[in-house]
Amino acid sequence: MNPDAAIWLVDDDPIYRFAFVRIAQKLGLSMEIKPFNDGFDAWEAMKKLIESDQPLPKLILLDINMPVMNGWDFLSKFALLNYPLEKKSKVVMVSSSSDPRDTSRANEFAEVSGYLSKPVSDETLLTLLKPFESS
Repeated sequence: MNPDAAIWLVDDDPIYRFAFVRIAQKLGLSMEIKPFNDGFDAWEAMKKLIESDQPLPKLILLDINMPVMNGWDFLSKFALLNYPLEKKSKVVMVSSSSDPRDTSRANEFAEVSGYLSKPVSDETLLTLLKPFESS
């Protein structure tokens, strides 16, 4: 698998991470999905990619409410990366929060290309991930 084709799933819910990967497999999507327990682990992995001049993941599916480093903290650091926007990962916020302030806040980040509420349907997942399948 091409390392720059990876999809990062940053979410503290192990059941959701497991289900997400299984659904992607069931739908026949073969890209690598790399799970992270929280924003801190994902940020540390991001720094290693940058330090070793590796490509960033194509897509980051980012939860908001997580321990250690939440989605907003991760996103704030990510937005400060000195990369042209077209070379940065696309970020989709995926949260159980239905607070309109979260949607509004997500829209303030150029890196955020969408906001989905959990649970994500199979059809939505297929629509979301399919463009990255051939990357």
